[in-house]
Amino acid sequence: MEFLIAYGYIGVFIASFLAATILPFSSEVVLTGVLLAGSAYWPCMIAATLGNFLGGMSCYWLGMLGKVEWIEKYLKLDPVKLQKVQDWIKGKGSWMGFFVFLTGIATKSSKLDKYPLADSTKRVFQNCSLKRKVQLC
Repeated sequence: MEFLIAYGYIGVFIASFLAATILPFSSEVVLTGVLLAGSAYWPCMIAATLGNFLGGMSCYWLGMLGKVEWIEKYLKLDPVKLQKVQDWIKGKGSWMGFFVFLTGIATKSSKLDKYPLADSTKRVFQNCSLKRKVQLC
């Protein structure tokens, strides 16, 4: 990440763009480094905002390229169930996009017990589990 900090505003833009895509990347570290290096606040914010927006739009564009036939074929999903989910999301898509970052809203219920990743207090990754404490694998 040090090389991105050396690029200044361009580095902030690239870091924000990568963080907004499917790549696990922390643009906040680069933004903080560039600000601590003496760069101006508002140009950093503009570069971060543009990078984040364009990164998100690139993911949206890639999603639009996808075909339902590919999902059915490679993920082995039932076409009837897939259509049912698509119809359900059509009316709620913008609200789901708005609330996706508010992870603290999820509450524990019996429905969430079937889906451990839907419960924000119990995350399961491979053979490791986190439940309000860090446990090493």
